[in-house]
Amino acid sequence: MENYFLISFFAILFNFQECFDRRSFETFKILMEGWILAPGRRTITNIIRAAGGAQKKNYSNFHRFFSRARWDLDEVCRILVQKIINPILPDGEITIAGDDTTCHKTGEKIAYAGIYRDAVRSSKKKAILHWAHNWVILGIVVQVPFFSDWKICLPVLFRLYRKQEDCDSEHPFKTRQQLLLEMVELLVNWLPERKFRLLIDGGFVSNELIPFLPKNVIVIGRIRCDAALYEQVKERSPRKRGRPRKKGARLPSLREISKQNKREWKQIKIIIDGKEVIREITKIVAIWYKIIKDSPVAIVIIRDPKGKARAEYLFTTNVSLTAEDIVFSYQYRWPIEEAIREGKQYLGFEDSQAYVKNSVLRQAPLALILLSIIKVVYIQYLKTSNKDIIIETDPWNPNKARASFLDILAEFRRELWLTNIFCISQFNHKDRKIISHLINIISKAA
Repeated sequence: MENYFLISFFAILFNFQECFDRRSFETFKILMEGWILAPGRRTITNIIRAAGGAQKKNYSNFHRFFSRARWDLDEVCRILVQKIINPILPDGEITIAGDDTTCHKTGEKIAYAGIYRDAVRSSKKKAILHWAHNWVILGIVVQVPFFSDWKICLPVLFRLYRKQEDCDSEHPFKTRQQLLLEMVELLVNWLPERKFRLLIDGGFVSNELIPFLPKNVIVIGRIRCDAALYEQVKERSPRKRGRPRKKGARLPSLREISKQNKREWKQIKIIIDGKEVIREITKIVAIWYKIIKDSPVAIVIIRDPKGKARAEYLFTTNVSLTAEDIVFSYQYRWPIEEAIREGKQYLGFEDSQAYVKNSVLRQAPLALILLSIIKVVYIQYLKTSNKDIIIETDPWNPNKARASFLDILAEFRRELWLTNIFCISQFNHKDRKIISHLINIISKAA
């Protein structure tokens, strides 16, 4: 399947034509190609140099594409969801994951930048602050064909968190939870016939998000060990006077319940930090009145039978789910962490040097949109070829069983370079063989 990745990639890009005018769409295609080929930091100058864009347009056109051109990021995301990702999703419930991350910036004049906690360098004892943008991201979690234990995340919606001093009447202040709610509602409107399972960490568990989610969205997330939980209200006699109770008696804290051996505990095997471990789980149904007043939640307590690791606590708004389903489902939140890391390391999600408002809101998300497109092409390749891309066995990793994102990105670079070089010059068979071998080597290094 020679040039399969390249043909599929440009075929997908043509779906975005309706989002741009003719000139902007040509600029968009050049940027996407250069974004893949650019070595080092993904600055606009580096991107257009890698794609040869300077020979086709003045460099200022590429900067104006982000700062002045008339196109809407949400419309690009809608095409990504409806026309590119939805066709590869199986029928049934869609798993989505929400998270936020910071992108380090330098320069006080950068729009919407502020001081935020650096989650990578901070510890429990010491918080490291840095000047950055804070992005809230929503992604769709997809099962990779032929790999039952491999799920990947496709980022599809993005919101930049703005501090109150950066807000105005046109853009009122919204918390991260409200921004995530806005994106979930938008995604549900794009795919109204589907049901969704939203996976979030403890930072997004809030009464600003969960009670307002659409009815076809259930939540699985973390719950604090000291959360105030109550028994469900028993059926009331119709003759009893007064206002009906909304919650029953106060339950012990989850930390206390995790130490009770009289409860029925079930042992399961789960993956933690890449290792299979044995844990004990139990499920309770209770009222979490501070978060959801109208309905109960199911809570799963996960503890180490040896008592070495600390207990963990998960909850869901769907009380019919089993404890095992809740635990295994929440493990699928990790792919969004991987997607953010891949976007920063390999596609320059953090490299944007934009400082004006429009450019700040548009440039960084395109890196993660490109990441989603690349992964969709890879999934389509697996379904078509029934095999993974060729992986050269490394001496230090002989048991490598599947392609990494860098392997996939290298395949894109290889096909783009071979096409760009061989289409403009005549080479004999020996020269082609040497150049192809050289490109294969440097495709992972760029």
